[in-house]
Amino acid sequence: MIHEDMRCATCIFWSRTLPPITTGHRRPCGADDDLGTCQVNAPVVLVIGGAAVSMQPSTHATRACMDWKGDAGDPDGPGGGSEAEVIDLAARRDAA
Repeated sequence: MIHEDMRCATCIFWSRTLPPITTGHRRPCGADDDLGTCQVNAPVVLVIGGAAVSMQPSTHATRACMDWKGDAGDPDGPGGGSEAEVIDLAARRDAA
């Protein structure tokens, strides 16, 4: 079972400001504060209107998954994790 504090809102891979389209800059002003972008995995390429775009999943702040990592302290519990556990997506893209 996932601990109650291990939700998207407290995960280092989740951002309220980044848009789901990876070429975008920010979520628009007035966007729902409980929606954010999960960056735990590399973006998925979709064809929208005949153009290929890379997208990250949008999730609600209360969602949870087993890839949760906190921002400091104990890596096994709420608030856990470390800088060494952050996935560098730019390095992943360069390696592909």
